[in-house]
Amino acid sequence: MDVTDGKARKRSNQHTATSHCPQCGVGRNEFHKSNRPGQGLFSKHCSLCLGNDLTGKPRHFGECLICHKDVSQSSSEAVYKHYQEKHNQLLTQDRTIHHLHREVCPEDYPDLDFNQHYGLLLTRQNCFRDKINKPLTEYWRTFVGTPTLIYNELRDIRDHYREAFSNFFGADPITLHGHVSDAANPLLITSLIQHLKNNISPEDSEKSAYDAFKLRKEQTRSPNLAIMEGSYGTGFGPLAYNAPCPWSSTVACGTKPVVVRMGSGEIDQQVKRAKAKHCVALLVEIVRARDGCVMTAEQWEMTVQACRKHRMILIVDEAMTAIRCGAPFAHQLPEYERHGRPDFILFGKGIRTNGIAIDWKGVNVGILRKITAEEQVDVVVMWQKRFTEIAPPEILLQSWGIIALAQQQDWPQRSIRIGQTLRTILMSFGLKATSIWGLHSLIWLRRGESAVDDSAVMSANAGPHYTRWLPVMDTVMMSEEEMRNKVFGLGSLTHRRQVVEYFLNKGWWLGYCSRCGDTMETGEDREGVRDRCMVCFARPCEVCESGPHKCFAVGVERRG
Repeated sequence: MDVTDGKARKRSNQHTATSHCPQCGVGRNEFHKSNRPGQGLFSKHCSLCLGNDLTGKPRHFGECLICHKDVSQSSSEAVYKHYQEKHNQLLTQDRTIHHLHREVCPEDYPDLDFNQHYGLLLTRQNCFRDKINKPLTEYWRTFVGTPTLIYNELRDIRDHYREAFSNFFGADPITLHGHVSDAANPLLITSLIQHLKNNISPEDSEKSAYDAFKLRKEQTRSPNLAIMEGSYGTGFGPLAYNAPCPWSSTVACGTKPVVVRMGSGEIDQQVKRAKAKHCVALLVEIVRARDGCVMTAEQWEMTVQACRKHRMILIVDEAMTAIRCGAPFAHQLPEYERHGRPDFILFGKGIRTNGIAIDWKGVNVGILRKITAEEQVDVVVMWQKRFTEIAPPEILLQSWGIIALAQQQDWPQRSIRIGQTLRTILMSFGLKATSIWGLHSLIWLRRGESAVDDSAVMSANAGPHYTRWLPVMDTVMMSEEEMRNKVFGLGSLTHRRQVVEYFLNKGWWLGYCSRCGDTMETGEDREGVRDRCMVCFARPCEVCESGPHKCFAVGVERRG
């Protein structure tokens, strides 16, 4: 880091000696002729300037980047003073308004990280702004100011969160956990089914539908799940037997799930046999996590019909597909929804909360005795009071903020545009459409493809053969022009260098291989682990690229 510091000092000396604003081009002497004398006024102008407007006059941001106060009519000196006194932000010619903008508005810049902590982040925006949701912002300020006091508001926060979730996703979150794997548990799902049976009277219900919730003794003693072939499974427990990652399968335990093969054309009989083997539910994925294969509408129709006929609870795993696939939940896309809806939905990852939601219009739940919205809430709250604690308030607030922003900005529709942009770019590199799997902005690519390797973005590992692109839902990611100029190809070098410099100044390292998307070592003790390339920002692991790093940007060998 000493070398970096030396470079920073050199740049600082260059800036100090500069005679022209690097943005608008005005000279120091010319500037002083048209402005009243003031100590450091030219330097303040340079730190705030965004270039000339259409009339040829220098411009700066019309509102404060932090508090959003209107400063469009304020002088550079007044704006400079506002940032320093109100927000303790000292702007210089080395740390200009551009640097501050990148820090507080990262969503305005195309992202090179398509891993996003394996899909944990859906945006780089701040969800706690008054213009997004004022009550949410007030709760968050209370939490930041006095964290212990926010627990006095937990019940109200829970109700706000549930209402926001239900309005956007069309389902009620009933049980919340630390990880999706915790929710995909046969024991938990069996208890949840029994909870519904105990709180929904069979009167006025279709008898066969109510039978789906009347479990046999064998099912309650040794409950099992049926899962779709190729499903991710879970990180541990019974479903880990089918996980694509070896570190999951080595800790698998319990009864192996019954595997339903969607391509066989005998889904009905397979569901019938699964029920006979004590399975309480069938767990499917609209987009198969192992390889990005998308379930067809016909397969979904047969699955719904089989679960309806044999009264098998239908569960859809939407942990990765929520919001990213053109609808709040992927199964709500018109081609699927017209055939029916699931009873339970697994959710998590980018939504921040993890758990199970009930769809009151599900294939089995939907034809139970019709209960009012108030009764539905009672069923949900009763479970949370008696059996599982609600999530901590800060997690509920984060999830509420993500949902509010997703609804306000229509992220499902945005995901379609982002997917179109990225797929168009990939095909322009020579990839065929049939070699790009997944749905809309959720993309699977085969490892080893030159177009994938040369893209030099951080992907997310999906096993030995595939890697995933999990882009954020920010507006800039929809722009093909911005993505081509700043992310893909030789034209992205300027932006990539800016990102490298920014990360170095922050002391950050992205801990993922830029080719396979696998996790790499970070931190001070990185003996034997290569650094990130200072030109293209790539950091491939030794398995994907042994020996010297061949930088796509300059076409020469460069040790990254």
